[in-house]
Amino acid sequence: LDGRVTPVFSAETLAELSDVLTRPRLQRFFKRAAIEPRALLDRLADVSEVLAPSVADQPIRDLKDRPFIALAAAEPPPDCLVTGDADFERDRYGNVPVISASMLARLLCDGAV
Repeated sequence: LDGRVTPVFSAETLAELSDVLTRPRLQRFFKRAAIEPRALLDRLADVSEVLAPSVADQPIRDLKDRPFIALAAAEPPPDCLVTGDADFERDRYGNVPVISASMLARLLCDGAV
């Protein structure tokens, strides 16, 4: 949110994030961190870029993750996909690397981003 990173979504991936952040099992973490999921989503929507996904033919185990693969094929593509989902078994999709949230945090802390 400090402007060093521009979150990139498609309409489908933003809807997926909204669904995930409102799941009951995650609410205790938000409460502990004093974060309101709806406010976080609204702020992300304000600072993010929404791309039109492209058709991607790369395989992925979980078909529900196909919108993320399509986002990686967008023009211009995002710099990376950030996920902890084990269904992303490759380290890149097209030319887009797949990194974990902890890796992104390390890059931000090291000033690499």
